[in-house]
Order: sequence, then C-alpha cells, then structure tokens
Amino acid sequence: YDAETTKPLSLTEAEIVKRLWRIASQYVMLGILYSLVLQSSFAPFDVPTEAHTLDHSLTDLLHLGHLGNNLVGAYLMFLTLSFSQSAVAFAVNIFGFKTVDVMRNPLLESTSPSDFWSHRWNQVIHSMLKRGIFKPMARSFPRAIAVGVTFFVSGLLHEYVWSFIFFQHDDIERFRPGYGKSMVFFAYNGLVMCIENFVAHWPLFQMMKNTLPIPVITHLVLLTALPCGHLFTGDLIKGGYFTDFAVALPLIVRLE
Repeated sequence: YDAETTKPLSLTEAEIVKRLWRIASQYVMLGILYSLVLQSSFAPFDVPTEAHTLDHSLTDLLHLGHLGNNLVGAYLMFLTLSFSQSAVAFAVNIFGFKTVDVMRNPLLESTSPSDFWSHRWNQVIHSMLKRGIFKPMARSFPRAIAVGVTFFVSGLLHEYVWSFIFFQHDDIERFRPGYGKSMVFFAYNGLVMCIENFVAHWPLFQMMKNTLPIPVITHLVLLTALPCGHLFTGDLIKGGYFTDFAVALPLIVRLE
C-alpha cells in the first residue's frame, strides 16, 4: 500500500511478466532439486543419526553429512515456500496489484543472522511478529529480551502449524512428530541473533563482511543454524510433507 494514499500499489506489465518468470523458474528449480534428492528420501548424505530423532550428540550435530542434509532441507523449505507464496500472490498480481515479496533470496544474499530473519525470510510472518510482539516488547524491555520473546512466540506459532500438518483424522497409524522441536529451533536462532548484536563489530567479522562474496557470507550465516536445522525440517521430511508436494512437480526419476 502507498503510505500516503493507503491505496494498493500498482504493477506494470513488465513487472507482472517478471513475477511470472520467477514463478516458472522456481518451478523448474524445484523439479531439479526434488529429482536429485527424492530417491534418497531428501537426505543424500550418510549420517549417524536420523534427522527427525532427538538422539543427536554434539558430534552428530557437527557431522558433515548432517550439515549437508540440513542444507538440502533449507533449500527444499525455501523453494517450496517461495514458489507456493509467489504462485498464490500472482492471483492478485495479474490484476495489476503489487504484493509483498515474501522471500527475498535469503539463501544467497543474507549478510548476517539478523539480515536473514529480519529482511529476507518469510516477510509476512516477520512483519506480523515485529508489529505484534517485538515493537511492543522493545518499548519496555531491552532489545535482547524483545528478540527472545519474539522468537519464542515464533516457535509457538510453528508448533501450532505443525499440529495441523500432522493432524490425525482417522485411526490409520501415521508419523507423529515430536512437539517442541520448533520451539528449540527458534529459541536457538534468537540466541544467535542476540550474540550477533555483541560480536558483529569485532574486526574479524567486519573484515569478512567487507571482503568475502555475499553468497559465501550467506552460507557462513547458514552454518550458524544448520546444526539444529533438522529440528525444523526433519519431521516434515519424515512425515511426507515434501514427498506429497513432489506430486505437483516435473521429476526425473530412475526406472527400476
């Protein structure tokens, strides 16, 4: 919306075509990614402990295969959400109305954990939590507390969403997730953001920010979350969320 007139912003025909191209390219990329990892159950690297369990030791969390599988999970989550949200938004875009870019290339352009969560990942949820939780809390409490409470509420919200995704509507035995994982995942990332606030000015991090290519910085940022990324994507993979989504994609599969 325009801040002065409060009327919806308009899109040009060129912008509409650009958004359609983005949807088409994401659809193709999803097909390629799913084709590469579907037959390995979305976990192409060997690991000592399955992602959906709670049996990980510190060594397991830092295992290269574990980090690699969690990176695959991050790309699955990003492309699946970004494509779905862009496709839904296009139903409005086609009438010439501008919509919010929900994902702003978080896996290739993030320059810090706070940039990832505040400016690039799921801006609809971010905006809701910022207005409803962070700003009211920040008026009365230190920033670190406001950040912590915001991530805590984000964890609660995702636990609520998980209860719908894995809802048992009949007596057929299905995968049941371990609730509380999203709470731990978001609490951990809230802690990372608070630590960033204290160390971001250190010469080492300033040097890295000013000299390294942004995609390299982004993947270093991702490394702060990858050890516990399975807490967010592990149950979705084990519960068949991505397997069900694959039905809608063009896939290249090996015939037996």
